[in-house]
Amino acid sequence: MKRRLLTAGLAITVFSLSFLNWFCNSSEKKKEEERTTYAGLSDSARYVGMETCKGCHSGVHETFSHTGMGMSFNMASKEKS
Repeated sequence: MKRRLLTAGLAITVFSLSFLNWFCNSSEKKKEEERTTYAGLSDSARYVGMETCKGCHSGVHETFSHTGMGMSFNMASKEKS
């Protein structure tokens, strides 16, 4: 009886560890695929400025540009401090 319980426990443990290994690896692959989907996440991505974004996101541009964070997208100056 003890031997059967030990064997069953070992089988469940091996199955669980195999499943976790598979799940973690497939999650990492999915994250890699998501990263390559967005051009802004590549090493060659550069800041294009708020005017470029305004073309597609005019509503966001209008509201965000009036916030403290929105007004900080420029060269630092004493007046903005």
